[in-house]
Amino acid sequence: MKGGKWSEIKKRIAALAPKDQLALFKELYEQSSECREFLSTKLQTEEEVIANFSIYLDRALEPFDIKGVLTKKELAKVKNTIRAFQKACSDHDAVVELMLCFVEEGTKFTVDFSDMFEDYYLTLEDVLANLLSILKSRDGKQLYNDDRRTRFLELAEKASVIGWGYGDFVGIQVADLEERLEKA
Repeated sequence: MKGGKWSEIKKRIAALAPKDQLALFKELYEQSSECREFLSTKLQTEEEVIANFSIYLDRALEPFDIKGVLTKKELAKVKNTIRAFQKACSDHDAVVELMLCFVEEGTKFTVDFSDMFEDYYLTLEDVLANLLSILKSRDGKQLYNDDRRTRFLELAEKASVIGWGYGDFVGIQVADLEERLEKA
């Protein structure tokens, strides 16, 4: 059943005894760190997710620690952490804060320690694009308060000295956000 359809997989899972379903989840949990992260986050209550915000923030900012490792794999791990938090948390304010802190720290790291590699910038751009899509949504304007506006403008200013098109991307995106939210 390689690449089976979800409807078929769903039927087979439903047919399993509860202990076999649990064993299946255990196997899935043991498959990879991403699976562990997803299941751990998804099975928390909303209150636990919010209470553990600082843990998610630490994980998201870990690669920028001077002892951190900036590899494609580490950046993918951070994106998974952010995605897992976003899926498990309906508190858009906390999601926006986590994403903004990640992009701010990644930008600061580049300014402080010089040029990075393409996937690094693409990761920052991807997280920023997802963040902006939340802020541009119907309920997003209320999340764009004066403090965040200041932070976005500072982000665009800091990013303006960075190459690889990243500085231009950030500047354009922040200007677009400003324009959209002024009209809203």
